[in-house]
Amino acid sequence: VLLEGDLDDEVGKYTSTPLITVSPDYSVKESARIMTDMKIKRLVVIEGEEVKGIFTAADLANVVAKSPLEF
Repeated sequence: VLLEGDLDDEVGKYTSTPLITVSPDYSVKESARIMTDMKIKRLVVIEGEEVKGIFTAADLANVVAKSPLEF
């Protein structure tokens, strides 16, 4: 809950650390395991020192929804 004055705080005050990252060649399965083990909803995708994007729990849900069911 934001209280009066909180909107003027520096965003770094609310940043999650440590930053958990993966490279673009990680599989969805590997990324899901990291997210589950670390209890996080987002992974920053980094190649070298450049941020390429963010892989989110919603992205994971979309991949799972489009995957064929295995019995």
